[in-house]
Amino acid sequence: MLVGDRMTRDVVTVLDGATVAEGLRLMDERGVNRLPVVDAEGRLSGIVSDMDLRIAEAAGGLADRIRSVMTTRLVTISEYCTLEKAATLMRQKGVGGLPVVRGSQLVGIITDGDVFDAFTHLLGADQPGVRLTVEVPNSRTVVTLLDEITKAGGDILGLGIMSMDAGRRLLAVKVSGISTVQAQAVCDALGLTLTDLLEEH
Repeated sequence: MLVGDRMTRDVVTVLDGATVAEGLRLMDERGVNRLPVVDAEGRLSGIVSDMDLRIAEAAGGLADRIRSVMTTRLVTISEYCTLEKAATLMRQKGVGGLPVVRGSQLVGIITDGDVFDAFTHLLGADQPGVRLTVEVPNSRTVVTLLDEITKAGGDILGLGIMSMDAGRRLLAVKVSGISTVQAQAVCDALGLTLTDLLEEH
């Protein structure tokens, strides 16, 4: 999944010549806590956060220009990068959102909330069903387990594999169409160890 699949395209921006007061009002009206800052030609020139503006307000700078309080050392991303890359960049740089650019033009914004939503969707967290986590020794076992689940009438809604310590790997699967009893039986028949098995509504 790419950044372009999950980013917000209708981005709320502020002109670099706007005042701090105007920026605060815009954030309040649109319910956002960060604003990409653009120049008159629509080129991205910075980003300003609610905290940046509140600090300026506390210092009596409501009439100051956004350009004087914005962050200009931007961390940006392309719409063609993966969500994993976006998540890694946000984590490394300690930011909650990344402007998405095509050249110097702002085409969207991707936030930590967008990434969280995508990953919970990939794991099927937003759908009812049976969620099981099982230790899997190799990829062949993953394929076999998924095949047996579908043979039992299950429909795979989401899945993820996580590497653990000592070479262990855990597979989390969200399934509809089968019960926890059936899921347990499939794992038992394959000699696999379940670490959790839940019915989620």
